[in-house]
Amino acid sequence: MALRTGRAGATTPRDERVFEDLFWTRFLSTRQIAELRFPSLESARVRMYALMRKGWVVNQILGSNEILWRLTREGFERVRTSLDWDREQAPDFFSGQKLRHYVESNDLYVLAAPGLERVLGGYPAWGWVNEGRAHRRYEFSGRRLVHQPDAEIRLPGYLFFLERQSRRARYGAKTIREKVAAYGAYVDRVLRPEGLRVEILFACDLERERRVAVEAGYEYGVEVVTSSVRGIASHLESVAASS
Repeated sequence: MALRTGRAGATTPRDERVFEDLFWTRFLSTRQIAELRFPSLESARVRMYALMRKGWVVNQILGSNEILWRLTREGFERVRTSLDWDREQAPDFFSGQKLRHYVESNDLYVLAAPGLERVLGGYPAWGWVNEGRAHRRYEFSGRRLVHQPDAEIRLPGYLFFLERQSRRARYGAKTIREKVAAYGAYVDRVLRPEGLRVEILFACDLERERRVAVEAGYEYGVEVVTSSVRGIASHLESVAASS
């Protein structure tokens, strides 16, 4: 559907914020959009369907009843141009547990964005790099490796890599240690940050996974911060306020 023009295509400043949220995160549920920008779930639902009729967004059902939203190709291109972002293909929906995990990772954006906006303002003062954009292939010692955090968060003087460990995922201790070890190798041998503090954020639903991540951080010399999603959001706001 093409973007509607004139009065039929009119949007509000709040709509523009929603479009940017979708540009950075790729997909958000109605619940997440409501928590970010609207006074109620119903008001968010009504407005998102109106924006769909205007040609800005499309939706998809996740699971039995959760509605997800993304920008249309034309909507994505309009936002990309307004932000002066590098040319990029508009994302499509996909399915299964990968999509569920993407949305769970975006819970951190939903909780952190309002506080970071209060402290720092909007882009480019801070940045959220979704999983698709954060994906990097690299070679080291003749091996082909992949760096793929669940998201990157960029604050002045800081770079954060997110690992979202939901209750549903239930990763074992070995997997968590391997993830921390891989981050340590990437930061030390590939990224080699100068004047930039790097932290690995483990947003975990289970306390035992937090303990394993912290212990692995000490073992591999990586700065690891663990908490609930809400706790990680508070950590980011504290860092922003002190930077």
